Amino acid sequence: MERIAVVIPHFGEKRLLERCRESVLMNCPEITESDFIVIDNNPPQNNRYFTISCNEGIRQALRDARIHYIWLLNNDTDVAASVARMETGERIGLVAGKNLRMDNPDEIVWGGSLEPLPAGKHKSGLVSMGQLNTPTQERWLTFTSVLIRREVFEEVGLLDPHMRLVYSDVDFCFRARIFGWECWYEPSSVLKHRLGVSYRPRDRKIERIFNSDYVYFMSKWVNGKLYHDLSQELF
Repeated sequence: MERIAVVIPHFGEKRLLERCRESVLMNCPEITESDFIVIDNNPPQNNRYFTISCNEGIRQALRDARIHYIWLLNNDTDVAASVARMETGERIGLVAGKNLRMDNPDEIVWGGSLEPLPAGKHKSGLVSMGQLNTPTQERWLTFTSVLIRREVFEEVGLLDPHMRLVYSDVDFCFRARIFGWECWYEPSSVLKHRLGVSYRPRDRKIERIFNSDYVYFMSKWVNGKLYHDLSQELF
């Protein structure tokens, strides 16, 4: 069986992390306690935010040659993941599942991606209407919960730490696609996400980070000469 390392950047209440871990262990029999890599951003540690925390966990996972997949997972989720989509194609490198709203699990808040700018637009729908039930290849995936093949990191590198909270998922998917890796939405992998736990409106520090991430992403992919010729195809 392919081994999976579960990387969870953790900030906030301990009960969120505990519930997330319990949901993984309950719904994913291939995962054991030893497969979790938790990056704690609560005091007294400095909050390294999402991207740098993910990279720290990815580095730890890659040190173990037995790890085939790395699962990046928010701590404010209840989840079930599957490697089945990965096994349908050698160049499928990243797979993300159906994101439901925790307080209204009939609402699909992410079932694939639309435009990444100025803020990522998601394909959305309703479970009760039978919507977004077809696996699709996507331009980019949300990293709320994403399974990534080890070889992708070995070819592409880590997430870009210049984007601390947002856009590092879009950026990584774009880079992976340049190397020929495919990004897929898999509706059979379902998670419930507590919206608003990681980000609270009117938090000025977080707003500044969001703005900084946006400016950097734009300079890299939209205004930057290095990727100018690729941007039209990738977007």
